[in-house]
Amino acid sequence: MLPWNEATRGVLRFSYFKRSGHVTIEMTQTDPPFLHVMELFFMKMEPGCRKRDTRLWLDGVRQIGCGLAFLTGLLLVSETVRGQDSDAKVLDREFRSTVTPFLKAYCLDCHGKDRQEAKLNLSGYTTAGKVASSHQVWETVLERIASKEMPPKEAKRQPAAQDRKAVVAWIHSARDHEARRNAGDPGPVLARRLSNAEYNGSIRDLTGSDIRPTRTFPVDPANSAGFDNSGESLAMSPALLRKYLEASREVVEHLVLKPDGIAFASYPVVTDTDRDRYCVKRIV
Repeated sequence: MLPWNEATRGVLRFSYFKRSGHVTIEMTQTDPPFLHVMELFFMKMEPGCRKRDTRLWLDGVRQIGCGLAFLTGLLLVSETVRGQDSDAKVLDREFRSTVTPFLKAYCLDCHGKDRQEAKLNLSGYTTAGKVASSHQVWETVLERIASKEMPPKEAKRQPAAQDRKAVVAWIHSARDHEARRNAGDPGPVLARRLSNAEYNGSIRDLTGSDIRPTRTFPVDPANSAGFDNSGESLAMSPALLRKYLEASREVVEHLVLKPDGIAFASYPVVTDTDRDRYCVKRIV
């Protein structure tokens, strides 16, 4: 007798007959891919099937393993997302109960809508999400509060030590949450041109000659961290584009036509004497 299945109230029941009697297996998973895999498996579990064809039985076991692995992955992803959502809600609730009163009591008089010392306005940060979008600003806030620079000593009111620690702890928790949420994401990667050194190296690798066509290029600017190979600093201007066209023409001037292909000399080959010179050097 072939097995049958039924799904009632979220419980999947597979039933089949063996010589030892009737067997029923109940599952609480109703995911369509999993149901399909289990159905195929039990359809192959006819009486005597395992004895007649072991390969069919092993195939059914493999399908069950694939289904379980697929479901495990889905559960792990869903649990991770659910955990992140839960952490975000907790952070937002703690922000409203801990950070917002602290800002209103000790910060907004000097860093609010009406008055903005050091061009810092903290009145717009009403949720944890807005704080996460301005991590550099809140890095400064963290340093000032943790070092007890803010509120200043001459302020009329000073926060209690436990209130200060609570705000510092919340900022650290918010930063840890953002680090976990964006783990593995490098952020936007800007498209950029090759730096002068990279362009020279590429031409050398392609031609076999150290032509260095960027000799007349302007020096590559460095970014705020001192690196000269970042997209934020390696921009392209009309004048620099003309330099690249001139560099391309210079590379072509080193081209030598040969009976079996092309080659590049280490100097411009634009006259017959240059070609003779190239041949002599190749022979010598």
